[in-house]
Amino acid sequence: MIINDGPAIQPLHLIRTSYRDAKEKQGPRSLLAYGTPPSQAQVEPLAFWRSLGDGRFLGYRPASKGPGTWLARLYRAPQKRTEDRIGAADDEAPEDGASILSYRQAVDSALEWCRRPDSSEGSAPTRPYTVGDAVRDYLEWYRSHRKAVKDAETRAARDILPHFEEIPVAELTAQQLRKWHQSFASSPVRFRPGATLRKTREVTDEDGARARKHSANRTLTTLRAALNFAVNEGRIPASFADAWKPVRSFRGVDKPRIRFFDSEEVRKLLKGCAPDFRRLVMAALLTGARYGELTAIRVSDLGDDYVRVSGKMGDRLVFLNDEGIRFFKQQAVGRAPGAFLFFRSDGQPWARSHQTRRMAEVTAAAEIQPPNSFHILRHTYASHYLMAGERWKAWRASSGTPTPE
Repeated sequence: MIINDGPAIQPLHLIRTSYRDAKEKQGPRSLLAYGTPPSQAQVEPLAFWRSLGDGRFLGYRPASKGPGTWLARLYRAPQKRTEDRIGAADDEAPEDGASILSYRQAVDSALEWCRRPDSSEGSAPTRPYTVGDAVRDYLEWYRSHRKAVKDAETRAARDILPHFEEIPVAELTAQQLRKWHQSFASSPVRFRPGATLRKTREVTDEDGARARKHSANRTLTTLRAALNFAVNEGRIPASFADAWKPVRSFRGVDKPRIRFFDSEEVRKLLKGCAPDFRRLVMAALLTGARYGELTAIRVSDLGDDYVRVSGKMGDRLVFLNDEGIRFFKQQAVGRAPGAFLFFRSDGQPWARSHQTRRMAEVTAAAEIQPPNSFHILRHTYASHYLMAGERWKAWRASSGTPTPE
């Protein structure tokens, strides 16, 4: 947030650039009037302020001659504040970290000044900014600027906040983060994170261990993003980033081993499925669609020779061969246009992760070697599609695949 004693709309570093440009091109008199009402053009230029959180502010006051000035301000109550000069800006000379400060150094200096007892005149110290504060501030921004907010919220609530919520960012260490990251990768997979009774599954195979490390990396990325957001917003000093910069992600775990079911495995898989799950598996083999895309299909999404699916890559049409047309039309017989095309034996729609246990039980009974997740049905469709002589470009268009999976 940027505020000032008069009009201001730009971040501090952009304001400084604008003033420097005006000074070089038009001289100090025009600089003094830049962004300042005419009635105030002959008085001291206004200061521009950026919130650092909890009543703390960093200010920049440009000068008609010479460098601008960095200011720190602390509000103890709505109408009570203290303010002081903390150094000169590096407008004309390189920063030295003492009397001449860069923007980042000024942020750190302002935060340090606000922590000094004399800056608050004996008032109670400001509550430390915690990891929980950083995560909540980041998620609030994320909801308005990104799409995958559900994943970020789940990772924060399940894997980050229980470990770090009350820890002040100032006390965070690389050792803490590294230990948490490594223990996450070796922990059992958890299901039903929002339920009272939580279920877990031990990782017993190589691909499962890879996937667990990949999940640990993604959660570490979410935490890093929240902490870096706090730095960029001026909530904490940039020097605090020394705690998480050295923590390295696991390497070589992003891509799963590419595998598909051969014809015999497909036969055994379909034979071992319960009728409700068999319909879902068959749909995946006929379309190459993802589990979430299949379970969201409604009767009204079915056309004469295609089915409309919606997923993480948006809406698209998947065109069907003769076998696919017969299969999908059979599923729609007698059902209302707004009904889900695929449903469980109890009449309820399929929900997230319902396929995981079913797939594990069927493949184990059929003695199909892992990896054997539901997503491999998508690989199977792609492999047989290409082996039949179809083009890769056509597969990508129909499958919603931006890059090779």
